[in-house]
Amino acid sequence: MDRKTTKRDDELRTDAVTDMYEQSFPLHERRWSQEGHRSYHHGYYESADDDPARAVERMCEVVADAVAIESGDRVLDLGCGVGSDTLWLAETYDVSVVGVNVHDRQLERARSHAAATESADRISFRFDDFHELESVDSGSVDVVWGVEALCHSRDDDAVVDASSRVLDGGGRIVFADLFRRSEIEDQQVASRFEKLYDAWDVRYDPIDELTTALSNAGFENVTVRDISDAVRPSIDEAGRMSLYGYPYYKLLSLLGRVDDRLVGLAIGGYHCQKLFGDHLGYYVVSGER
Repeated sequence: MDRKTTKRDDELRTDAVTDMYEQSFPLHERRWSQEGHRSYHHGYYESADDDPARAVERMCEVVADAVAIESGDRVLDLGCGVGSDTLWLAETYDVSVVGVNVHDRQLERARSHAAATESADRISFRFDDFHELESVDSGSVDVVWGVEALCHSRDDDAVVDASSRVLDGGGRIVFADLFRRSEIEDQQVASRFEKLYDAWDVRYDPIDELTTALSNAGFENVTVRDISDAVRPSIDEAGRMSLYGYPYYKLLSLLGRVDDRLVGLAIGGYHCQKLFGDHLGYYVVSGER
């Protein structure tokens, strides 16, 4: 099952991804309030009983270690959400960070959060598509950081090429995301992927497609780390929330009180949990320019 039969490039539109995040924004805000963080991405769990906020922070630590971030680095945060990773990087490592995103409300919230920190002078947020990075000068970045952003890409090669352009000599790149473990031949599994893609406006490519794209773009020392076991508690929790949330949001949708996209989010969480392990894994992939 190649990627054209799972999610055509013209279906994975930027405006559809933006709409998905707009419709789900209140839902995420409630979750952040409950869990004590403002991140969209999964956590890295040493134990299933770990605090979710600490697990999210630990994920950032794992990703930062993969590219040896150090004081003075210039970091570009792809798909920065409401700036959670951006602020964490600036405050933890004394680096300057540019966050790019295509969702206006997320950017507005990110700027508001950054303004209240002591690191505000080292943080900026820009409206920019990570396939192009038009607002980022060539050779102006030491680290490209992409945590659960590449899944929304319609063209991984374009993202890698744009990232390569903005990196200075000796720059590093890191992606942390869900990837397919291999091509899928089973039609039942393929159908489950389709439902997940439609629900979340994502596409999970095989992990070797990313490593090939990095090598083709001239990256060296490409390293792949499978951290699926540490992410599983986060995936399982999302699956449980989906089972509870689906009937509630389905009823509200039938009553015309919520958008169908919220029903889709619940459907996606269920299918992601079912696919995770045998067919989906969570990887940290890094390389050097």
